[in-house]
Amino acid sequence: LVAAPAPLWYVFDRWTASDPGAAFDDALAEVTRFTMPSNAVTVTASYRALSSNEKLGEALTIRGQPLAVSAFSSSGVVAIASGGVRYDDPVVQMGGPAVGPGQSVTLSTSSFTGDGVLLFWWHADAEAESDGLRLEVNGLTASPLYSEKRTNDTDKIWHLYGFGLTNVTEITWRFTRDDSYAVHQNIVLVDRVTWIP
Repeated sequence: LVAAPAPLWYVFDRWTASDPGAAFDDALAEVTRFTMPSNAVTVTASYRALSSNEKLGEALTIRGQPLAVSAFSSSGVVAIASGGVRYDDPVVQMGGPAVGPGQSVTLSTSSFTGDGVLLFWWHADAEAESDGLRLEVNGLTASPLYSEKRTNDTDKIWHLYGFGLTNVTEITWRFTRDDSYAVHQNIVLVDRVTWIP
């Protein structure tokens, strides 16, 4: 048995059968076998809704590379269904009306540890060289990434960043809204995070 792909913001949960005599090799595996009883039986794949943490992890990564979100701001950091750098796939949005002037929001992961290369795409609709996205590694600023001049255009210019990092235990993205301007949406989108050990 092979379960159909899960709908957006859901994940495979388990197999069930209308006859309790139908034995699955592993009822919790997306791909499994089961022993057919002598009578007709209906087999169903069920799915569960993702938690907020899981939604953020799914939206940040290319499907198949796990990313567990260890912490995120309760408002101002959300997974949205579309808007990604490729295929209009889900992304993480940081900022927006929930983030006031001078405030910041963060999203952290401890999935990536040791030495490696961190890659991710980002796009901003924020104040040029004021609002910005900052990468923090083990609590220290690794690099500020500020918005650019053409941030509110319809072409949605994406930037790819790559960093060689050592002795990593936690990675955090921080969006800080400038306290003196409000002519843009004041958001940053982050997509397709990849870690190469």
